[in-house]
Amino acid sequence: QQDLASAYYQLQLLCGIDYSFSLAGTIDILPAFSIDNLSLDNSPEKKLSVANVMRSVQATKLEAARRLPDLRFGYFNQTLIGTQNINGQDQYFDGSKRFQGIQLGLAVPVFYFNNRRQLQSLKTQEEIARQQEANTTLTTGINFEKLRRSILNDKSTIDYYQQYALPTAERLKTQSVKAFTAGEIDFANLSLNRQQQLNVQEAFLLALLHYHQNIIQLEHLTGNY
Repeated sequence: QQDLASAYYQLQLLCGIDYSFSLAGTIDILPAFSIDNLSLDNSPEKKLSVANVMRSVQATKLEAARRLPDLRFGYFNQTLIGTQNINGQDQYFDGSKRFQGIQLGLAVPVFYFNNRRQLQSLKTQEEIARQQEANTTLTTGINFEKLRRSILNDKSTIDYYQQYALPTAERLKTQSVKAFTAGEIDFANLSLNRQQQLNVQEAFLLALLHYHQNIIQLEHLTGNY
């Protein structure tokens, strides 16, 4: 009874409620889904690692571009109306005269060596990000396979309990009650048989809990919420 009260209290904390409640009904198994159709394409961990690599690559490209000379080119085409002094002589220009010109400039980075060190640092960070992405891909792949195999094993265990163990335990309970009522067994044997049935039910619930936990972990790993 104390364990049950403690479990209810922990559930209250997880749900963020401060009132009493009770659980009723049966425990349903989470809907089965095809594990073979799942992939890690939508894995949040993989997406994050890929985004980190892309961000590092862009930062490296930006810093490399800053180290290049800045070539500037300008072109103008305009009309000057009025008197202009050309080589010491005043000349009048009307709207029919147009003047064209170009401007060309070259800017070289002043702090070249500082930028070089910064670029090398960014390249190192990019290599680290790529290695982390590779490690994430390997880790998620291993975890995916472990969860997949564990779910298949859990499902086989649950099927066994539902098809054989639970019905057998229920029959044992019914037969024990009849035998005790008829005086064929004593209370100690009745209690022993009842405990065996409870052990089977507890093992089934633990298998069901493990199965649900693995499914939730796999959904989180693959991004299938």
